[in-house]
Amino acid sequence: LSYGFFKNRILDLLFSKRDISEAMDEYKTLLKSHIVPIRPARSHQRNTAKYKARAKPIITKNHKDSL
Repeated sequence: LSYGFFKNRILDLLFSKRDISEAMDEYKTLLKSHIVPIRPARSHQRNTAKYKARAKPIITKNHKDSL
């Protein structure tokens, strides 16, 4: 979220007549209102292997391989 907020406001920070510290305070309050909690001791493990099991598309014999 922080990257998305920052990329939308980077031009405002660099090219506006406002004081940078005022704009940064506004940015900090925006970040503080969108906190994502880190939950320790998760009860369910993340199964990342299920995404690796996806097979690549099969290329038929009448098509050339692409880069």
